[in-house]
Amino acid sequence: MTEGQIDGAYHRLNAALLQSGQYSGMCSFVGRIRNHDLVNTTINFECSDGGIIVMDASQAVLPENADFSAAPVVEAITQVMDPNQVMVCKTMRICNC
Repeated sequence: MTEGQIDGAYHRLNAALLQSGQYSGMCSFVGRIRNHDLVNTTINFECSDGGIIVMDASQAVLPENADFSAAPVVEAITQVMDPNQVMVCKTMRICNC
């Protein structure tokens, strides 16, 4: 469903939409990073619907001196690999709400 993206506009998904298997390609998620293991390059990400997805962060561009202890709301631009896996391309802080 992501063919024909215009000007960097991506489908904004949540955990349920990802797991539906209807989306592929570049998508974005809004939520909170709950924990991250940068040694194994994985992030547990709580989506806006409360569902948790695991992100591959091996190719991520994370903010310099990233501190996710306060669990800021972020938008993650990702490449959907399959209904259970996404690869993070970039994250952007939205707010500390």
